[in-house]
Amino acid sequence: MLRDRNKHSMAELLSFPTIGALLLRGAEYGAFLVQFLRWWESRGARGGGALPVPDPPERDERCSRYLNRCPVCLQAWRIPTVLPVSGYIFCYMCISRHVRQAGECPVTHLPAAEDSLVRLYLQ
Repeated sequence: MLRDRNKHSMAELLSFPTIGALLLRGAEYGAFLVQFLRWWESRGARGGGALPVPDPPERDERCSRYLNRCPVCLQAWRIPTVLPVSGYIFCYMCISRHVRQAGECPVTHLPAAEDSLVRLYLQ
């Protein structure tokens, strides 16, 4: 009689709902473990002690020369437009003409395209 009870309770333990619940619980713990390991690795990557912060770049004398003026016509900006490759602000007509003809920034001589020009709306 005792053997029949052990067999019966073993059959109950191995039923589909019990196995399904165990698999679901295992998947939950597995997902938590994966998230924990990703967090642990990203925490080590953010350590920050790997490389020192570099010094800021030296201020270029051209910056003060072209302050609030177009580097091409040397006048106040008319339709201010930035050339993203260099960061300088020009008159739209000046920079579009120069980039169309030369294909580069007139100040830094970095390659540029006319479709990369960005209009600025200054107050």
